Amino acid sequence: MASIIPPEILREINKIPETFERHGETRVRFEKILGAGSAGYTLQMVVKEQSISSSTPKLPVRFVMKRALNQSGEDSLRKEIRVLQQLRGAPNIQQLFRIPGETEDLELPFWRGPILCTEWIPNGLFDNLVRRRNEWGHPLPNRMLWKFFLCFCYMLLAMAWPPNGEEDAPSSKGDLPARDGTGELPPESNLVHGDMNVENVMLGDFEPIMHQFVPMLKLIDFGKSQILPVSPTPAIKRNMWDVGKIMLALIGGRVWDGRYRTVMIEVTDRGGKKTVRSAARDLERLDHPVYAAIDSETRKSHQERLDNLDPELKDLIVLCLAPIEADRPEFDYLLQEVRRNVLEKTQDSYRGKRYHHNESDAALRRISNRMIILAQTPPSES
Repeated sequence: MASIIPPEILREINKIPETFERHGETRVRFEKILGAGSAGYTLQMVVKEQSISSSTPKLPVRFVMKRALNQSGEDSLRKEIRVLQQLRGAPNIQQLFRIPGETEDLELPFWRGPILCTEWIPNGLFDNLVRRRNEWGHPLPNRMLWKFFLCFCYMLLAMAWPPNGEEDAPSSKGDLPARDGTGELPPESNLVHGDMNVENVMLGDFEPIMHQFVPMLKLIDFGKSQILPVSPTPAIKRNMWDVGKIMLALIGGRVWDGRYRTVMIEVTDRGGKKTVRSAARDLERLDHPVYAAIDSETRKSHQERLDNLDPELKDLIVLCLAPIEADRPEFDYLLQEVRRNVLEKTQDSYRGKRYHHNESDAALRRISNRMIILAQTPPSES
């Protein structure tokens, strides 16, 4: 059921065309309400065609406009704007919006309080993919999971070393910053997202080269972000825990946190075997009493997902979900391993798996269309 918009909020939104006209804002117009409540509202906006400097007809250029209606909401928006200014240029972070052809972020200064204008991301929330995966009932391809994992690594990279709008910044190109003479990386920003979950990641579009077959992901909503005090444990390991939770949810599990619910799991780490305590119980076994109430069909489906899962992918997620932060991977190693798997693994890498046929480039594109773009062509399900 759609939420009821408070009448006073609806009246203000309905006055937007008049407000724009009164203040001479002719470049953009309101399209529809995305969300609204007593604390504020979020709108879908579009750039008027004549405002785009090109003789070639193009698809509508949309963006998202967010406005807060109380002090705490305004403070949160100001924080988000500051953080997104630092993250300008990071491909896997939602960007502040600029009208095509302009060099400055769009601002609407005639409104009281901050206005956040961000790029339009076309294919909805990551949470929708998790739900569709449940309905589809088959394991997602490992190569799709690896590509998503790399997107998350690039999010961590950008938050640790923000590009600050520099086109040549290493993090804007997916690279670690240069090490100093002793081999150390520069200090990290200590930025934590604070609310990184399946509802704050969005599904972008296909892109050349790295996203021909699986759309890219973008992280949104930095209103709860914060800079942690300097400590022996960098913020990147806090964000890494959240990435582990999201990956686990995508595969079909949940996090079992707390002293008595984590388990010891053997993993391969840097070529050697070791055992770590992890909240990724759902990637290990289903024989614990916490699973007693699960029906046999659900248990069978989950076991099928585990049987199909790449062991290297499983081990990295297990490590990301280690409650002891020191047991989580060093980020440079995590990035290296995820990128290696994305670049090196092909359909043949999964020969012998029941769903090996879903690992081809064509199958990835087909499944992406079915599960993300919502095309009608079904993926192979045999």
